[in-house]
Amino acid sequence: MLGYAATTNFALTLASLATGSARESTAISALVGGTGYDDYMLQLNLGISTPTSAADKAVYVWFYGSADGTNYTEPATGSNAAITIGTNHNLKGPFTVAINVGTLQYDICIGSVAQFFGGILPKKWGIVIENQANGSLSGTEFNQWLTPVFYTT
Repeated sequence: MLGYAATTNFALTLASLATGSARESTAISALVGGTGYDDYMLQLNLGISTPTSAADKAVYVWFYGSADGTNYTEPATGSNAAITIGTNHNLKGPFTVAINVGTLQYDICIGSVAQFFGGILPKKWGIVIENQANGSLSGTEFNQWLTPVFYTT
């Protein structure tokens, strides 16, 4: 049987993220308050200032992990910070958010984070948002939510 724990926020500062830039979230532990979770659902609310028809017209959601809780997938650090991912990196994904010219608000639900790690969550994990929408993200801070998922018998 599938169960869901309480939805919570996590640290990821995205306000005014420029096109061509990326930012990583603070690492999220698969073990919360002594409870290990099998998966997480991820909900993102994104705003684009003024996308145009050039470039990729997408926001990419990448995933990083850590088996030991200290060392993270290159080039992530586990902190809510700017990140340079370049063309050669070891991040998982991406989950692609297609951006339409004229649409300024996007609500995205990623039903399983574990799928990006072959079905098993690492000890700690996080996300990287890469803005290739040819427009900066909104200057208003966004909401991001996690819903822990667990299996019961």
